[in-house]
Amino acid sequence: MLISFQTQNYFFIVQLNQSHTAREISRNIPLDSEILTWGNELHFKTGINIPESEDKLTNDVNVGDVAYWPEGSCICVFYGPTPFSKSPKPIPASPVVIIGNTYANPDELRKVRESESIQVRPIEENSAIKNTDPKDERKLTQQEIDILVQKLLKIKFSKNTNR
Repeated sequence: MLISFQTQNYFFIVQLNQSHTAREISRNIPLDSEILTWGNELHFKTGINIPESEDKLTNDVNVGDVAYWPEGSCICVFYGPTPFSKSPKPIPASPVVIIGNTYANPDELRKVRESESIQVRPIEENSAIKNTDPKDERKLTQQEIDILVQKLLKIKFSKNTNR
């Protein structure tokens, strides 16, 4: 499932995985919250308390990972080192459940400021390809462009990792 994260000045897409936690979060969106930052991690309270599940808690995260932090009932987006990092790799404050990833530009995410509002919304995955008639001169919306770019990056990434 694709979901969008929208702040006042930035929009990015997250591809949720098939974990129990990700499915619980998808059932509870749309949601609105306020951004908090911790090094190169942005996070926000969800108001969603997910009881322990079969999903693995981990401290091993990468740039681009999106996780649920049970301790704070928050969604976290990792885009660089955090205060616990000893290298460019992010380290969460405590174990998280990875719920998906994003190809959002870390430099753009660094521009997102604490206290900004954030909206999380579901995205209809086929919305960017509904109108495929070449005679249709309608311009794509920014959201449709972002969805297409995310899909292309996903294809490119999967081809590079399968070599």
